[in-house]
Amino acid sequence: MESGIQREDVCRFFAGYADSFANYDVSAISKMWELPAYICGQAYGKCFLDRKLFEENTAKRCALYRNYGMVQVEAKVLETNCLFEGVWAATVAYRLMNKFGRAIISWHHFYLLRAKEGVLRAFVAVADGEQSAWENLFNEKTATRAHRGR
Repeated sequence: MESGIQREDVCRFFAGYADSFANYDVSAISKMWELPAYICGQAYGKCFLDRKLFEENTAKRCALYRNYGMVQVEAKVLETNCLFEGVWAATVAYRLMNKFGRAIISWHHFYLLRAKEGVLRAFVAVADGEQSAWENLFNEKTATRAHRGR
């Protein structure tokens, strides 16, 4: 499967992707996606055909991260697999860090990426891990508030 893309290229892609999120750079994040793009979790699925709608969704995600004090994103590529010429699957472990260097939240994501003219772009993300991580965090905060109210 010769496309010129190697595992190292996939790792560089996700390092840049993490940096774009850490900088809240919605435009840069958007440019790393090919449309149509499909992002799904256990309870939802969205197919983005329009760049503006994709960027609005990304801005909401960035606002959530900012609200929780994220200043750094760690992305570790756990696994890659070249499925077809220029098509890669990747599993990535994310950790959002606050200004004190402490983890706010962590999860795993699965992606499909496509290389066109030597440029990788994501086109599918399975976000079940992120969805579960945020639900757990929200539940912990709710339980802590309820306990304090006793």
